[in-house]
Amino acid sequence: MSTRGIFITATDTGAGKTFFASALLTALRREGFDACGFKPFCCGDRGDAEILASASGCSLDSVNPFWYRTPAAPMAAAFIENRPPDLDLVRSVFEEAATSEFVVVEGAGGWFVPICNNYFMADLACDFGLPVVLVAPNRLGVLNHALLTLEAIRRCGCPFLGWVLNELSPAYNDAARATNPALLEEILGSPPLLHLPFAAAQIPLPEPVRSLLTLRRPAR
Repeated sequence: MSTRGIFITATDTGAGKTFFASALLTALRREGFDACGFKPFCCGDRGDAEILASASGCSLDSVNPFWYRTPAAPMAAAFIENRPPDLDLVRSVFEEAATSEFVVVEGAGGWFVPICNNYFMADLACDFGLPVVLVAPNRLGVLNHALLTLEAIRRCGCPFLGWVLNELSPAYNDAARATNPALLEEILGSPPLLHLPFAAAQIPLPEPVRSLLTLRRPAR
């Protein structure tokens, strides 16, 4: 394995990918690792990429090589702005980010968000060859979305590292949120890498991520 890192996807947009990615970068750097965030595509404002750049100490353009101002899926934004995505540029900047000890890649939206015709976020993840982490928000509907996404990840042949449950509000105020943690663990077949409290100030470094850091990087 020439690159050490993870690819973060989610059940949908607004699930907490950026929150988890930035918290993970902070945890990695707190323990002395040279970690870089990477957000291949931003659509709308560039806030997510700015958060990752701040958390990793990398320049904004090295974290986010392609930015559409239209708040839509990359394929839709490309059509509206008449600017096809430059996948060669994305891959080239990724190779630079991957020279760090650990790269934390954050996708846009969910697993099958279209980037261009017949090329999806899933294809980009497979091209990068990194283990995938699924972020699931603790809300009504997450059971179905999490199962469908995990099945899609496995069908693509990408290595699956685990899942993260993210609390979007401070209180368990409905039956779905109260039962989702146990049910997700049962139906996904493993405990979460992390159960993120609402707006957690910091997180521990998950052991599966720490294990990836111990892998020896082959000579280039």
